[in-house]
Amino acid sequence: MKQYDKNSLIGLLLMGFILIIFNTYVFDFPQAEVAETEKKNTTEIVTTINKVQIEQRQTEIIADAIVDSLFSQQFV
Repeated sequence: MKQYDKNSLIGLLLMGFILIIFNTYVFDFPQAEVAETEKKNTTEIVTTINKVQIEQRQTEIIADAIVDSLFSQQFV
């Protein structure tokens, strides 16, 4: 009877270990794919924000140049 209990305990421990390992590896892979997708989306958003900021700066520079030229024409 003691031999049977020892084998049962070892079997249960091995099954538990296998389930833990299985769950750890199987459920980590989809998260990696989601992380890659999030990185891509973040990169696209940052790129878009940078383009908008560059366009705004260019517009501000052009507007400043126009205002400066108007002031210089008024005082000439």
